[in-house]
Amino acid sequence: MRHPLLVAAALTASALALAGCGVLGNQPSPVSTYVGADGEQVTVDWADYPGEAGQDSEALRAGPDQDEIVPLATDLVNRVRVAVELEADTRLIPTRDESEWFGEESWFSASGNGYGGETMLVTVNCCELQSGSAPSTDRWRGLVDAVSAVTEEYGLGPVVLQHEAPELLADDRWRDEYARDYCNGAGGRCWLWSGTAYANGQWLSFSIQDARLDTTGAAMEDAEEFDWPVASVSVSFGATTIASGRRDDFERTLAPFEGLDKPDATTSD
Repeated sequence: MRHPLLVAAALTASALALAGCGVLGNQPSPVSTYVGADGEQVTVDWADYPGEAGQDSEALRAGPDQDEIVPLATDLVNRVRVAVELEADTRLIPTRDESEWFGEESWFSASGNGYGGETMLVTVNCCELQSGSAPSTDRWRGLVDAVSAVTEEYGLGPVVLQHEAPELLADDRWRDEYARDYCNGAGGRCWLWSGTAYANGQWLSFSIQDARLDTTGAAMEDAEEFDWPVASVSVSFGATTIASGRRDDFERTLAPFEGLDKPDATTSD
C-alpha cells in the first residue's frame, strides 16, 4: 500500500499520460513535408520541435510560463487550503517549508523532446499540503465540490475523481484493481477518493482518505508502520510550462509545426 498523497500523484501521472515514452532506442527523428500558405513546400524535422511528444503545445501556449506559474500556483493552492479548512474543519499543513515550493529541486526538464532534440518545457511539482484528519464520509462530496469551485475559477475545471472518471473506468483491469485496493471491492465504499483538476498543462491533485474504512485492515497497518495520518486530506500542484525567458523562442520555433499531426516519440526522453 502506498501513501495516499503518493497514490494521488501516481494516478494523476497515469491519467494525464505524463510518464516517459518508454525505451524506444535511438531512432531517426521524423520529418514532415507540407505546402505552406505561400504555396512553397515546407519540410520540418521534429528534432527541432520545442515542445514534447507527450504534451499539447497549443494548450501550453494558452497557459502561464515558468515565471507566471509561481504566483498563480501559490494563490490557487492557498485558496484551496482556505476552502478545505472551511468545509472540512481540518487544517492543511505544508509537507515542506513553503519557501522551498519552487526551489530548483521542484523543477525538472525532460532530457529531450521525444524526437532527439531539445525541449523548451519544464515541469514543476510543488505545494504539497496535508491534514492530520478528514471529515466524515457524508461530507466528502461537499469537500470535493468546494475545491472544484476554486479550480474552476482558475480555469482548471472541476476535480475529477479517479473512481468516477469514464476514461479510467473503461479500463476493466484498472477499475478492478482500484476497487480492490481502495474501495473494499467492486460496489464497496471507497476509503480513498483521489482526483485531479487539469487544464493547459496545470493540474491540482486532491485526495481524501480514511484508513479505518479499509475493511482489510491493510491501510491501518501501513499508517501505523509508516507513521502516516489515519485520515487526511491532501493537495498538491504541478504544471508543465514554457521555461522562463523562452516564450518568444518557443512561439517562433513552434510555428512551422502548427496544424501538423504529431508523430509518435522516437526516443525515450
